Amino acid sequence: MNPVSGSHLLAGYPLTVAAVALIVFALFVAAVTTLMRTQSEHSVSEICLWLLAIFFVPALGPLAFLSIAVKRHHNDRRQGIA
Repeated sequence: MNPVSGSHLLAGYPLTVAAVALIVFALFVAAVTTLMRTQSEHSVSEICLWLLAIFFVPALGPLAFLSIAVKRHHNDRRQGIA
């Protein structure tokens, strides 16, 4: 009998799935909150496209939006806009 087979491999699986789901949910909340706080900087079509990306591309959509928003914020601060 193989000591690696059986339920030992899946012992931490529910905890891992819960941790990943929590991280994805936190990214989702952070992205939507940031988008709504900075909505005056975006056109309506940009907001709609970002919301679609955030909702339908679970981890990459929020990460893409947050990375672009942070980069834009830092560029604005360097130029003295915000």
